[in-house]
Amino acid sequence: MHNLDSQIADFIAQHIPWILTIHDAFLVSPVHAKTTRKLYGQRMEHIHNKRESILNNYFKSIRLSREAIKDWHALTDNIVPVEGQFQCDPMTLK
Repeated sequence: MHNLDSQIADFIAQHIPWILTIHDAFLVSPVHAKTTRKLYGQRMEHIHNKRESILNNYFKSIRLSREAIKDWHALTDNIVPVEGQFQCDPMTLK
């Protein structure tokens, strides 16, 4: 997840004129704070919506073993999913 946060930061940095990213933290001009929060929320929603394909592609890229895939499925069987439409609150990023 930590690397995913840094990728989100890199994405946001492409859209904000004055920003410093430090892994998953942002230093921005107060003028761009609202836009930064909005972009962060949108990116989190995108990741949520595409999570299965993102994970499948990641697992393929690292050649996850069959045993590890079984362990993954055992873990995900215990996850209670978000009900309804996921929306990331822009204030999540402070």
